[in-house]
Amino acid sequence: MSPALLWWSHSQALQATKRTQAAREALEMAYFGGLTQQEIAVRTGTPLGTVKSRMRLGLLAMRRVLLGDGGGTGLADETGWADR
Repeated sequence: MSPALLWWSHSQALQATKRTQAAREALEMAYFGGLTQQEIAVRTGTPLGTVKSRMRLGLLAMRRVLLGDGGGTGLADETGWADR
């Protein structure tokens, strides 16, 4: 995959989490900031379980965009959870 296409895909995937800003922020802190989930929890004052849930929902939304499954418009049908 070319660098330009990879960047576009990454940008589109991050946009999939626009409805879940907290998930996007957690993913950015983990993947671009190199923080662990525990470190994210401490920095944001959020329970560790919440950080884990947000990251999972964000990754599922990104997966849907990258695979062309809809674009992260909601995950309730797939996970039983609504976007938060």
